[in-house]
Amino acid sequence: MKYSKFTFRRLLLSSLLVISVPLAANAEPQPGASSEHNDTQPFSNEGHMRHHFKHGGNTFHFPPEINLTESQRDQIFSIKHKQEALFYDQSKIVRKAHIDLRQLVTSDQYDDDKAKAIAEKLGKAIGNIKFLQVQTKHQIYALLTPEQRDLIKAHKFNRTSENTKQP
Repeated sequence: MKYSKFTFRRLLLSSLLVISVPLAANAEPQPGASSEHNDTQPFSNEGHMRHHFKHGGNTFHFPPEINLTESQRDQIFSIKHKQEALFYDQSKIVRKAHIDLRQLVTSDQYDDDKAKAIAEKLGKAIGNIKFLQVQTKHQIYALLTPEQRDLIKAHKFNRTSENTKQP
């Protein structure tokens, strides 16, 4: 049986296509490639939430052994959602105070009292953010079972003792 060069090329190209399509479908973007996915975050939100809870740049660490129930994950989401508006309001105050202070530095009408008032407003907003972070963490901690709390305490103790070991 004689095949022409054209038929052989078509057969070769179609077989390459059949092999490459499934491989391309399973491919993940390379780190640093521009895409909508943030490379610093895992694809699975469940895995992200199981190990730590992020809020406002602050992290609530869960040891990998803790398996949150779906109800606990839902309640954590609810707590985070309720606090989000409060965090946002305080962060707006912080941003505005930073801008006002930078403008005051280069202003011809510099006033110590005005600078002090802006700095106090900034300090109060930062204090409120820290309070909200602690409150949120405690609310999440209160959702955990006694066994999960013991795992967190043991995990924290192990991390602290590792940091105090001297080489």
